[in-house]
Amino acid sequence: GWEATKAGHDVIMTPVSHMYFDYYQGSPDHEPVAFNAFLPLEKVYEFNPVVDSMSVEQKKHVLGGQANLWSEYISTEAHSEYMLFPRLTALAEVIWSPKEKIDWENYTHRVRKMMQRFDVMEINYAKSAFAVQQESTIDLETGEITVALHSEFPDTEIRYVLGEAELTPEAALYQTPLKIDSTTRVKAAVFENGKQMGDTMNKFFDFHQAVAKSVTYKFEYSASYPSTGETALVDVLRGSKYFKDGRWQGWINNPAVVTIDLQELKEVQQVVVGTLEEQGTGIYFPEELKVEVSQDGTNFQQVAVTTRDYQTNPGAKIENFKLDFKKQQAQYLRVTIKPLSETPKGGGAWLFVDEILVN
Repeated sequence: GWEATKAGHDVIMTPVSHMYFDYYQGSPDHEPVAFNAFLPLEKVYEFNPVVDSMSVEQKKHVLGGQANLWSEYISTEAHSEYMLFPRLTALAEVIWSPKEKIDWENYTHRVRKMMQRFDVMEINYAKSAFAVQQESTIDLETGEITVALHSEFPDTEIRYVLGEAELTPEAALYQTPLKIDSTTRVKAAVFENGKQMGDTMNKFFDFHQAVAKSVTYKFEYSASYPSTGETALVDVLRGSKYFKDGRWQGWINNPAVVTIDLQELKEVQQVVVGTLEEQGTGIYFPEELKVEVSQDGTNFQQVAVTTRDYQTNPGAKIENFKLDFKKQQAQYLRVTIKPLSETPKGGGAWLFVDEILVN
């Protein structure tokens, strides 16, 4: 669009960054299947068809903006409504309003009133903006995890519970980040006037024997998908179905060969490997996983292996591969995760891993 205006052409701006409504608008774990990219309501509201770097003459050629809804994954009118609303209201406001009138916080209050109209009109709109999102970090020295909760709408009432308790309007009110240092589940949701407004965030934090332990790699992970670096596979923090969420470590054309040093002899009997598949983007489940153990870091003994045949999978899917073996003492575990050797379309397969749990 920018180059077209520079050449003197009239344009309707429809950038992929803000205007592709076939993208997910909330966590893929809760949303209907969509193209595996992310476009939340607030991002749509940030759209301005007139780019600041355009000259005065270029800006005269911008006629407006346009949203796109590609329908590869959409087979019903209800699904199309879900992808369009309320994002279409955000587009309408920023296109038809003077720049000085654009106010996200003000809009979030008014669009909630609009949602009440959608209810009356029986429009199947998305409530993704009410969904609770979590941002977690781990202190590798103490092993403590800090969990911050928020929603896309500002000033929302978030309530939460720990463990398996039921989430109700009387649950604890979230005010400050949560501190977690042992295995537990966190459930949270936005409430208004005693009514739950969006899906329940349900996040399980599984503290295992390898948390924050030393990890070495035979083959370096891809610089494009490093996750959080060398401790990413032993930090408790798990990935979502969105492969760009920053929690997945990726390899291409190489297996993941990871050695974990537990720092002392421990009794072990299981390894769990978290993996992702999104065949449309070239990410496939592994075809073989193998576990070897050692007491000295030099002499390793194979204790478990599992294989998986290729299966067609149209969407994003997470699979935790469990490898059980006889209890034994070990300080070192070497986990080899082999990618799919032959993809349906040819070429190398991406291998994505988010955690290696040792029990």
